[in-house]
Amino acid sequence: PVLKGELPDTVKFRVPAGMGMFSAPAGKFHLLINGKAVLDFDVSLNDHVWANENGTVRMNYSVQENNAEDSNGLLTIEVKNSLLQAGQPAKFEVDAGAGQSQRWFGVYALSEK
Repeated sequence: PVLKGELPDTVKFRVPAGMGMFSAPAGKFHLLINGKAVLDFDVSLNDHVWANENGTVRMNYSVQENNAEDSNGLLTIEVKNSLLQAGQPAKFEVDAGAGQSQRWFGVYALSEK
């Protein structure tokens, strides 16, 4: 998304997401904003909150459906405006650590209809 005008102190982004393979060895995912790693997280089957050490990013996972292996729900990512630039797109990426885990993370594509 492109932010226009003056930025509030914190901007919230909401993303439908899923994650799973909980029985696989623990893994680590890295959330990047505009190419900068800002937060590490792992698979959760229940509601969970992750925050980085300097308080600039917080991610709240609200689970809507789960089983013993996988979950899906809504991620609310709160980002301090110091990491964003008005008029510029905010690019989110997630990459995985180089472990041997089969844990997975994904986002759902929503149509505009």
